[in-house]
Amino acid sequence: MQFINRADAGSKLASTITNQDAVIAIPRGGIPIAEPICHKLKVPLLLSFPRKIASPLNKECAIGAINQFGDAVINEQLCKQLKIPNTYIDMQTTKETNEIKERIKKYPTPAFSIEDKKVVLVDDGIATGYTMLAAIEEIKHYNPSKITVAIPVCASDTLSKIQLICEVICLYDTQSFGAVGYYYKDFHQVETTEAQNILNKINDIYINPDQ
Repeated sequence: MQFINRADAGSKLASTITNQDAVIAIPRGGIPIAEPICHKLKVPLLLSFPRKIASPLNKECAIGAINQFGDAVINEQLCKQLKIPNTYIDMQTTKETNEIKERIKKYPTPAFSIEDKKVVLVDDGIATGYTMLAAIEEIKHYNPSKITVAIPVCASDTLSKIQLICEVICLYDTQSFGAVGYYYKDFHQVETTEAQNILNKINDIYINPDQ
């Protein structure tokens, strides 16, 4: 399966999703995915900012991820195989935590409580799943009644792991995954301004100031 772009993937996902109180996207690629879902459900858009922890041997290889609360999801077995010291993981954790703080400043969202509410968490695709797992742990801090992950495409083994934690809506999964961009005709990098414009436009419509 190949999507035209993120808006196309989001529209296809939106047709499968009902009865949610908010959409939570992982910036920046998850924001255009979330847009048609928010409009269909008429709900606000919130954000989660997990950050990948890259291997010192290959920056494209993830060894884990961390969220704004310091919850780390680490592939301990891979770190042991690659002989990655804990000092490196601690250093990268600090670095990425600081990056999360900066990103939160760039993408402010109005106050909207998701306690006891149903939320759907979206991104443009999942390969290893570390950032998504870190995002799920982050959202648990806010005590929603239910978390559903909605994703256009996902590696099959990763999908199985996430399904052990929460409900997952996935349009396409495969054992031979490759890169997320392979499944899109247009997979341009989402710029900060584009993401901010979508975020602000949605929340100007759907955020209730009394909430």
